Amino acid sequence: MSIKQNILIEQGATFNQSSNLTDVNGNPFDTTGCTVAGSLRKNVASSTSYPLQAAVSGGILTIGMDANTSLGITPGRYLYDVLMTRSNGTTDRLLEGIATITPAITHP
Repeated sequence: MSIKQNILIEQGATFNQSSNLTDVNGNPFDTTGCTVAGSLRKNVASSTSYPLQAAVSGGILTIGMDANTSLGITPGRYLYDVLMTRSNGTTDRLLEGIATITPAITHP
């Protein structure tokens, strides 16, 4: 169950986004006991990754990035994904796509 969704992150600004997770019948996805983690990279072979804050509760996945982290990323296109690990150890990719970092003109 992977949602393909491109995201836009403004360099030097706080980013937050929520997505509803539903099963094939449109019911909220059971996320009880699950943990999530996400990151973005310039490409799949890149050794440098940037963390995405990720949380899941009640079938809602929230991802974000603080302003200091986004400020340190060179503007451009990146790949990202968010993985969920269930209490039994199985892992699912919940969200993936292209993350575009737009340049900041004003810096705090």
